[in-house]
Amino acid sequence: MSTKQSEYQVIAKIGLNLRTKPNGKVIKVLSYGAHCVVLERSGDWAKINFYDSKHGLVQGWVHSGFITEVNPKNKEVNTSNLIHLNDPVWLSHAIQLLSSGVKEIPGKQDNDWIVSALKECRLSKKYLHDETPWCSAGLNKIFSECGLKGTGNATAESWLKWGRRVPVISGGICIFATGRKKRNRHVTIMVSAEPVLIGNSWRYRCVGCNQSDMIKESRYLISDLLDVRWPTKKELKRGKQNTT
Repeated sequence: MSTKQSEYQVIAKIGLNLRTKPNGKVIKVLSYGAHCVVLERSGDWAKINFYDSKHGLVQGWVHSGFITEVNPKNKEVNTSNLIHLNDPVWLSHAIQLLSSGVKEIPGKQDNDWIVSALKECRLSKKYLHDETPWCSAGLNKIFSECGLKGTGNATAESWLKWGRRVPVISGGICIFATGRKKRNRHVTIMVSAEPVLIGNSWRYRCVGCNQSDMIKESRYLISDLLDVRWPTKKELKRGKQNTT
């Protein structure tokens, strides 16, 4: 029986049963792509820890033929595999923007996309440069380009009152506490409701703006998540499509 702990991912397309013991009672079904930590093995079975958004850390047994080890040297996600047919339009659009190279430009020159996002939030001229915090402005522009309504506000806090509160969900608009004393706020889009283990910490994969000064996927501590929001009919009401 092996005791080495490693991070694995579910590869069963229809999901994988988590059991109380090998061939035991089913506790829940792990979704395709879910991450887990293998604690030990016994024959064709693996004992794992799995983080559930409702119940926290859950432990059980799975058939080891339906999990594969995550390469620790290649944690970055292949964006071509991120988009799914049932993703909300704002998440799909954000993922598509990953390859567009939207990022801050060092020096006096500014990125046009970022400046355009800041203008849509009606900031004064002195703030119209890409060094201005733009996570919320960028998210507003993503929604605008999808013909949807954001907050129209450049602060991440504005999303705390937008739409409605929902459980952790792919495509959810997430507000995280950031900074040394967790007094700052950052808004981003959840890629997957299944957290991943980075070192000893469980984190959510999110794609958003002003993440390392660009549009990119980053990982955020689950303990720093303040709220998850979803548009109501009011925000989903489509206006004139904006693709500029």
